Amino acid sequence: MSTQSRPRFALATPTKEFSLQTFRKLFYSAKSIQELASAKKYLVSYFARGDIDVYKWQPRNQIFKHYSKKDVCDSFIELDVFSLKNDKGEVIGKFYIQDWFFRDTPFFSLEVNPS
Repeated sequence: MSTQSRPRFALATPTKEFSLQTFRKLFYSAKSIQELASAKKYLVSYFARGDIDVYKWQPRNQIFKHYSKKDVCDSFIELDVFSLKNDKGEVIGKFYIQDWFFRDTPFFSLEVNPS
């Protein structure tokens, strides 16, 4: 019998409250698209998108809190933009964290096991 490894998820693993300052430090210190991985992982360890809204992990209470997309965009996942530059310092591309989160992260649904 073979054992299959399960995917590792970052969601609901933090033990400290989400810090926008920490996120922005990770996000804006990146020098390449690949270096954005730590900022993206930090974000998805706290937030998961639902069908229309967003869930936020609250480590202190060990629960998910439900927020509207508007509230999340206004308070947590703001319109931060990473500008990718060439050797001359010219902007050759942009990465929008809000667009990435709401387009490329998987949907999350809370399920209750009644047994």
